[in-house]
Amino acid sequence: MRASIIGLGRIGLPLALALSANGVIAYGFDLDDEWIKVLKKRTINLREKMFVETLSKVLDTTFYPLPYTKSTLNYLDNVEYIIITIGVEPGGKRDKEVDLTPLLVIINDIHSYINDKTIIMRTTVPIGTTRKIKQYIEEKYGLKEGKDYFLVYVPERLTEGIAIEEEMHLPKIIGAFNDEGFENAKRLFSVLPGPIYRASSPEVAEFVKLLDNAFRNLLFAFVNELALLAEKIGVDFMEILRLARSNYPRNKALATPGPVSGYCLSKDPIIFNTIFRSVMRADSLTFLGRLINERIIEWAADKVSNGSKVVILGLSYKKDVDDYRMSHAIELVKKLLKKEVLVYVHDPYLFKHRYTRLPQEFRTRGVMILKDIKELQRIKPEVVILATPHSEYIETCMLLDGEWLLLDLYNALYNFKQEFKKAKYRGLGVCPRYS
Repeated sequence: MRASIIGLGRIGLPLALALSANGVIAYGFDLDDEWIKVLKKRTINLREKMFVETLSKVLDTTFYPLPYTKSTLNYLDNVEYIIITIGVEPGGKRDKEVDLTPLLVIINDIHSYINDKTIIMRTTVPIGTTRKIKQYIEEKYGLKEGKDYFLVYVPERLTEGIAIEEEMHLPKIIGAFNDEGFENAKRLFSVLPGPIYRASSPEVAEFVKLLDNAFRNLLFAFVNELALLAEKIGVDFMEILRLARSNYPRNKALATPGPVSGYCLSKDPIIFNTIFRSVMRADSLTFLGRLINERIIEWAADKVSNGSKVVILGLSYKKDVDDYRMSHAIELVKKLLKKEVLVYVHDPYLFKHRYTRLPQEFRTRGVMILKDIKELQRIKPEVVILATPHSEYIETCMLLDGEWLLLDLYNALYNFKQEFKKAKYRGLGVCPRYS
């Protein structure tokens, strides 16, 4: 089998590697020429298990990374599947429709190649998008789905850091318009060990994808709201959480409070809300949860006085992940810059690859880079914010003890708080009198 994957990002690349490692000839396309060069040189530096060894095994044997150009699209002549993993984003915070232009541009680029092909949509989209793509192709190019080509939706459900492993083993849900389209997609994904399930329509599969991240968003929002309340009341939420979980199975699912961000959990609840508002004429519960989760950024910024010197430790959206896209830490820096705060940043993955670059505005507004956290004592900030609890920060946490306010957004250092002799420790939902 031969497949093409359009978009070699954190979704498309794991899929391309997983398929090619299981015998599928995979042509991967990306607009970033430098990224293609990185892949071809095997110098990929993503913090992902199995990436380097898998890439070394399949490169130029079953996996061929290519720049996205008119000439290289000729490779589509030789494939049976075209998989689209390009993301779309909401047009605003509440009720603006998601801009599907990136997907339509790709359809326009590939329309002359799609005869007898199966197109697989693999990106988070509003419910009904796959059907809109079908109508667009039919109206603009006169090609009938089920006769001239096939179109299906298969949601991705990956966790960064273990993406290839999950791509191999997680269930694949296939939403197709007809039996043949389903069987075509099933044939491709059957090379991977994970189970396959059929959704009765693409809309059902699209809904499942939005449900996944809406649910996770709400899990965190619940405890974040309670943590903010506990601080106002003057009780320690971590104690409350410990007691609530103790020998009470129904509360084992309670998460630990902390920021919720990243490319998926930041935008997917908003995408869900656009369709919810269009039908229900009100905001969804998951949208309100998104507002609560974003309040953590305000909570942290409010603890910093104008003109202070602040060090932000961790820029990724999650512990031990190398991805700054839509990260709460990046948004926190932006908030602090508005308060004329002198900001230093540190992250072990800074400038490692295209997902860990600083926004251009940080460079122009004087954000400083801290190369080693041992420099804290030399800089002597008023505030140190543990924004992302990478393992190396926890392992060297006593370096964070100094004459400053230590803000711990995930309560990752809660169990060490009594060991800080100089720092004034503040966790999320941890009342000052417990610090």
